[in-house]
Amino acid sequence: MSDIKTKEYVQHSMLANGFCIINSQLAFDAFPGHWGSVSTAASDFTNYRRVIDRLCTGAKRYVCSVGGQDIEVFAKSRKMLAKRIEYIVGKEVIDIRTFEEAKQEETSVTPVNKKPPVKHEGNDKRRKRMAKERKEALAAEAKRQQEKHQQEQAKAVKMAADKRQSAQVKAEAKAAA
Repeated sequence: MSDIKTKEYVQHSMLANGFCIINSQLAFDAFPGHWGSVSTAASDFTNYRRVIDRLCTGAKRYVCSVGGQDIEVFAKSRKMLAKRIEYIVGKEVIDIRTFEEAKQEETSVTPVNKKPPVKHEGNDKRRKRMAKERKEALAAEAKRQQEKHQQEQAKAVKMAADKRQSAQVKAEAKAAA
């Protein structure tokens, strides 16, 4: 995709509002006729840095908490920025901080339950493990089929013996009568 849609969005947003929200969902909501869907807006936003660097000269980078999510905003002025964003987006702005402050907060917060890194097995090991599991599954299935066949044979032998015995009993009863 080209940068044309993103460029138009950034230009219109900066000229009309004095700020630009870098969030495909909010941009789509603010300019519904600009993109066909949120996914096309998201694909246009993948390389937004080139457009921002060209069009937002003199703008400062902020991180705003809007509607429970942190979004990136470029603004010429911080004056009444929360009210301006709230007016356009329709959601309350909880917090505004510079991008540098937000970065420092991210690095200073230590996770409570840090999990050890997951070790991924290589492709060869995975193939060997899966082949072994497949072989074991086939062996277990063959054993189950063999046991089933033996049970059916035992059942057939028993039925034949019962049939012979009942035939003898009938023959003896006939002879006795």
